[in-house]
Amino acid sequence: MAKGSRSSVRKTNNQALKARVFGPVETARTERLSQKLLELAQQPRPQKNEMDVEKDEPENTDAQEKAPADQAEGSSKCFSWSIPPSLLASSKNDTQNTAEDEVFYHLLGLSGDIAGSTAQGNLTMEVDDAKPSMSSLKKKTGRVQKKRRGKATSTVTFKNFRTGARKPAPGKKGDKR
Repeated sequence: MAKGSRSSVRKTNNQALKARVFGPVETARTERLSQKLLELAQQPRPQKNEMDVEKDEPENTDAQEKAPADQAEGSSKCFSWSIPPSLLASSKNDTQNTAEDEVFYHLLGLSGDIAGSTAQGNLTMEVDDAKPSMSSLKKKTGRVQKKRRGKATSTVTFKNFRTGARKPAPGKKGDKR
């Protein structure tokens, strides 16, 4: 009985430790991303005629030019996405853009950092290489699943050299002539 109470205290202590260690890192990351997003949203967008001229040229973002040489072509860790109209200052109708907003926020969650903006006014984001911390991962159930181990089997085997009936050794009991 006592072991169960100790393990629950240990679990709560570990959860508090993870929140104390990884919590500030996650909040700092979200603050950094929101600041960059607000800065980019406040920048003036280029005129329509400039955008039409630039669409004729092939797209090549600044972040892709900065990519290291060891990456294969087309495997950049950056991608660009247009800023949803609901985040722009000129937007008035919020109900029509919910699908675009959801996709944008999903991609923003996948990105590790905001690299800048393209010539077309799209937002350029970098993809995180690091795995998310354990505190940010959601588990399906609140219970901790036990690891089940298979039956232990020996991998060392010895060949049996004795074949046939066993013969008693000479000089032993039962071997009388």
